[in-house]
Amino acid sequence: YFENKENWKRAKEELLSWIQTPYKHMGTVKGRGVDCNMFIGKTLVNLGILKDLNYDYYPKDWWLHTDKQIILGYVEKHRKLLKNGFDFQEIDFNKENLLEGDYLGFSLLNKKGIINHSGIYLGNDEFIHSTPKRGVCIEKLTNYWKRHLRLVIRLVKKGK
Repeated sequence: YFENKENWKRAKEELLSWIQTPYKHMGTVKGRGVDCNMFIGKTLVNLGILKDLNYDYYPKDWWLHTDKQIILGYVEKHRKLLKNGFDFQEIDFNKENLLEGDYLGFSLLNKKGIINHSGIYLGNDEFIHSTPKRGVCIEKLTNYWKRHLRLVIRLVKKGK
């Protein structure tokens, strides 16, 4: 979907409008506070791609206390809330190049491989995400991040 330059331009403008929004666990308000997961969801709502957000409370350190892939569960749950014509497609990032707009799922600070952080690829080896120390910011996709990358999901139009 974001291969279309007009679609990507709109999405990138929305993503960048969140820059410097502080980190707030489960927050969803631009300029006030947002976490990595809600940032992506709220962006898709604002772009008219996702109908709504539907999250249950989860503690900040949920991934230390469970083997559940909570973020993956929410990706699947929100697939049902995509507007007609949209779908999520998992990409083998070892075989395909990342594209602008790809969802990046990382496994940080845990040996279980649980995806507990997310961002959106901006191109040119950069991505945007929300972190507790910096809020919404742009980061280089360095070897550190590439080592912890576990999942890439692409927004697609059905039938393409």
